[in-house]
Amino acid sequence: TTLAARRAPTLSPLGMLFVILWSSAWIAGKIGLPYAGPFTLLLIRFAAAAAFMLLIALATGAPWPGTLAGYAHLAVAGVLIQGVALGCAYLGLQLGVSAGISGLVNGLAPLFTAFGAVPFLGERVESRQWLGLGAGLIGVALVLGDQVSLGGASWAGYAATFVALAA
Repeated sequence: TTLAARRAPTLSPLGMLFVILWSSAWIAGKIGLPYAGPFTLLLIRFAAAAAFMLLIALATGAPWPGTLAGYAHLAVAGVLIQGVALGCAYLGLQLGVSAGISGLVNGLAPLFTAFGAVPFLGERVESRQWLGLGAGLIGVALVLGDQVSLGGASWAGYAATFVALAA
């Protein structure tokens, strides 16, 4: 048994803050898109979050990458996760995809990650992990189920939503 397997899970205040900031994406999109384009909204949202998180990083003495390559890896991850994934999700919302459909589609990300972990990383996904992933998807569907609407969106909106999932 590894040390990680024996240690009881704990709630981290910074982890909870991350979850709150991350989960606010669809709320911010729904509220802000009538007033700004999707990429302008992302710029405003993440400039504010970056400033806030910089203060936390400085206050906690968080480590910084030691090499230029470390910063490059962070930049690529940021562009893919924030720019492409959320940018395309917001674009889909602007093109008429309902927040419910967008949330359900993006709720598939953990399942696709698990599907890819087996052939690409050689990882084994246990039965209980599949059950947890399925329960998570059912939870997303229950929360967003009454917000699902297929009318009013263009195919470009749905394409952008699925590009967000792929990123």
